[in-house]
Amino acid sequence: FGVEFGAGVDWRFPGGLEAGFGIRGLATHEDGSLRERGVSLSVGYDPRPGTLRGFSGRFGLDLGRGFSTSDAPGLLSGDLFPDSSGAAPEVRMSAEASYGLHRHRRGLLGSPYLSLSGDGRIEGTRMGYRISPDGSNSPDAPNLQVDAFMEVETPGRDQPDSVGGGVEVRLLW
Repeated sequence: FGVEFGAGVDWRFPGGLEAGFGIRGLATHEDGSLRERGVSLSVGYDPRPGTLRGFSGRFGLDLGRGFSTSDAPGLLSGDLFPDSSGAAPEVRMSAEASYGLHRHRRGLLGSPYLSLSGDGRIEGTRMGYRISPDGSNSPDAPNLQVDAFMEVETPGRDQPDSVGGGVEVRLLW
């Protein structure tokens, strides 16, 4: 169990292009000495930005590292990614394509999607169906997102693939 905080800024340009920058940090974890910090960059394209209908795509990079609070020299240096070993921060890539096609009741739109992620090779594949408010076209829609998905994780050559699925429910504000 842990608590993570983050903040970000997104820019939207004419023609459907989007860019984003975010920071995050692990505030607390069941392992009291574990901490994590990271930054993320993203680029997206949505030719119809006022609605979730139709195609949209997103690509992102996430740089971060977990570290122990016993790493006092790193913490006191003010480095974004403190680590006494001198190792580079972890870099993860992600890409997602979705297509909003089915309008549900109360201004919610359903979108099938495919998401890929990994650090140099595809390690995670996720396919699902997401129901969320249809942007500015649905001012009375509930601030709720439901995501039913199946995912395949490919951790490495010596480890077997794992297949799972689930449902995520998010409250939006």
